[in-house]
Amino acid sequence: MAAAALLAFGAPTPAQDLGGALDLGQLGADIGVNAAIRANVARTRSESPPPAGRRVRPAAARLTYTPSPDRRRDNLARFVAKSRTRDPQGAAQLERLFASQDVIARMHREMAAYGFRPNDVGDAYAAWWINAWLAAHGRTADPSRTQIDAVRAQAAQAMASLPQMNSASDAVKQEAAEAYLVQTALIGGQLEGAKGNPDQSRRLAMAVRTAARAAGLDLMAMDLTDQGFVSSRAPR
Repeated sequence: MAAAALLAFGAPTPAQDLGGALDLGQLGADIGVNAAIRANVARTRSESPPPAGRRVRPAAARLTYTPSPDRRRDNLARFVAKSRTRDPQGAAQLERLFASQDVIARMHREMAAYGFRPNDVGDAYAAWWINAWLAAHGRTADPSRTQIDAVRAQAAQAMASLPQMNSASDAVKQEAAEAYLVQTALIGGQLEGAKGNPDQSRRLAMAVRTAARAAGLDLMAMDLTDQGFVSSRAPR
């Protein structure tokens, strides 16, 4: 799949500045999903493989939303404004990119080939989680479809467990999902650009690890398996 290429456009910021531009995991911290994700990972074990033909259960209806083009325009403008405080040049490049095409629609089309649903905040988080983990570990190998589906199920379960998601409006879910998708694509662009460049890969890994940890998510304490993410510090 190359999750790196699944959602990727040229990242305008150097790897060492990526954490600031992406504000990695901050949305997850804001809505409490990172805590739910940590609990889910801690419960997941790799001893029992899933039955053959396992499929992701449909996400709870409260994780989906009806998108609004006006909200999308506002969401992307806010993303650019936040980025501008730390990287004016990169923010200007993002602004031009967003004006030139509907990047969210493009990403939805690319995601569909790997089973991700459009307009679903759980799937948007799963895509972000996978790309962030790959970057943090300096990996560019493709996760399997089984692994992708398992992470999607984990993200959906964690988000559905949050009481605030029951009452979250379409606007709230759309803003969160689209921020995750933009962040995912930026990481993907950096992953693609770091192929064959160990120094750039190390800078990217450090930036992503540091920013995610600041939001309460230790990507280095997780392994990606056919059961999804499991704690790398748990007994096997």
